[in-house]
Amino acid sequence: MRFFALLGFMLVLAGCADSHNWTPQQNGSARIAANDRILISTPQDGEYGTHVDNGSGRNTAKIIFNATSAKSRLLRIGGVSESSL
Repeated sequence: MRFFALLGFMLVLAGCADSHNWTPQQNGSARIAANDRILISTPQDGEYGTHVDNGSGRNTAKIIFNATSAKSRLLRIGGVSESSL
């Protein structure tokens, strides 16, 4: 019985693990040249009910920056974008 309780607890914890994986679009039509200038706008931090995930917008911009930096050297991360919602 104790084994099954421990196994169940471990499965619940594994389901709560935070992870992200960026999968590039395989057949995208947009191409980036090495001399293209790119501005990455920083999205607002995520909100889940009353909880604000501080820094998530900046983290998203950094993920996009890192993925794009292999194609262009003229990148810049901009400020937080304004929401129209």
